[in-house]
Amino acid sequence: MKEVTFTLGGKPYEWHYYTAKEIATQTLPKLYGKNIENLTYGELATITKMYNHGWSLLPSYVFEFKNYNEALTPNYKWFTLFCDEDTNIHQYTCYLSNDGSVELYDNRKEICKFTSIDNMFLYMQQLDKTEPLEVCRYYNEKIVKDLESFDIYGIDDEIYKEYAKVFENGIDIRDLTLTLDETKCHEIKIKKSDE
Repeated sequence: MKEVTFTLGGKPYEWHYYTAKEIATQTLPKLYGKNIENLTYGELATITKMYNHGWSLLPSYVFEFKNYNEALTPNYKWFTLFCDEDTNIHQYTCYLSNDGSVELYDNRKEICKFTSIDNMFLYMQQLDKTEPLEVCRYYNEKIVKDLESFDIYGIDDEIYKEYAKVFENGIDIRDLTLTLDETKCHEIKIKKSDE
């Protein structure tokens, strides 16, 4: 389990512990709605464990064909984690394979493969000391100007070509605004005794 408390801006915070009930009745319905109706207890246990280690599900779907039926099914295999390691912001992404192994990525490159999520948690123990972060926006003055212009002119085959990249030179992590993810923690309120 994660480190129970951390301090940010002089205020103590405690990690939120997710129950399977919360994941199944609140978190997953927000992401997938009615499409979670075939969720298994095994999938639920894994998702809950990932959330309790700071990871968030990356909502996506797979198209499956089973027993002569076609179905669009939630994909519970991709997770992401933003963390602050020695004042360097990292975005990790991982993929949980059907055989239980885990592929870990940093900046779109695979950095490691683990035989289980528990082995990944052991390897990434230093991340237990970071606060839970979430991205709330991206801002780069030049990109924003281009996007405002694109909203007016759209694809015009001169400046805004269909296959031109929006973020031509990539995204600098410093252009992302990160805040404390309050769904993953809560402030510890210290009661003052009456003297």
